[in-house]
Amino acid sequence: MFTPSVTPSVPTPNIREKNSEETSVINVALHKPTNISSIYVQGHPDFAVDGSFASDLNYCSATAHYDMMPWYLIDFMGTFRLSYVNITNRNSFPQLMHSLAIELFTQNPSRCKTAVSQLCSNFTSGYLGVSETRAFHCVTPLVGRFLRVTKWGMKGNVYDVLQLCEVEAFATPTDNCEYPALYHKSAGTRLVVENTGNNNNGSVGVSNIMECSTKCLRNGTCLSFNYNDDDKECQLIPNPTKLDTIEDDIKWDYYGEDLC
Repeated sequence: MFTPSVTPSVPTPNIREKNSEETSVINVALHKPTNISSIYVQGHPDFAVDGSFASDLNYCSATAHYDMMPWYLIDFMGTFRLSYVNITNRNSFPQLMHSLAIELFTQNPSRCKTAVSQLCSNFTSGYLGVSETRAFHCVTPLVGRFLRVTKWGMKGNVYDVLQLCEVEAFATPTDNCEYPALYHKSAGTRLVVENTGNNNNGSVGVSNIMECSTKCLRNGTCLSFNYNDDDKECQLIPNPTKLDTIEDDIKWDYYGEDLC
């Protein structure tokens, strides 16, 4: 799934001033968990959400050569209403930034093949300039948790990588009254998470599944949970990462948006 955020040490970070439109929304991508289809040398996916606009390759995320279906994914760690996305290009080989689809999902598309895509923007002509930051506006605001940037026009060139120096996703929070939390069930499956926030493996005693889901909803940081009906055991999951493992276990059911 996702790696913990890693912030590179940048000699002189480039800080871009916010425009007037950005003052009414927040960048929900900043320092959030990321994933990528492949990694080019040192192009760690977290470099594109570190808040720095340094556009040298050493401080940008990039996919590997021969990756003919490159994508980049951000987990907002919550449900938000997305307005637009800013993407900053590299300071060299700018022509590589073309043919981009920006999508939003409620379920994790890297682990859930049936996750439904909502298209925010489709970049079909030209390419971004040298170190350019360009805004891609959704036609209408979209609600979801996972943002994916996909490069779809590879033109048969194995060196046509996806390179992202910074990705900002400007959105507003949603509430559970307007968009109730949905916990998709994966029967006989448990998501084994290292970072549960305590030394009890995130487990709490409950009397039924409704109590478990209520505890997750009221927790404030819980995104999903595992539930064992036989032992009435509830495991709250606040910080899923791509290092987590999926375990087949007939006693457990997983509820959340990372699996389906």
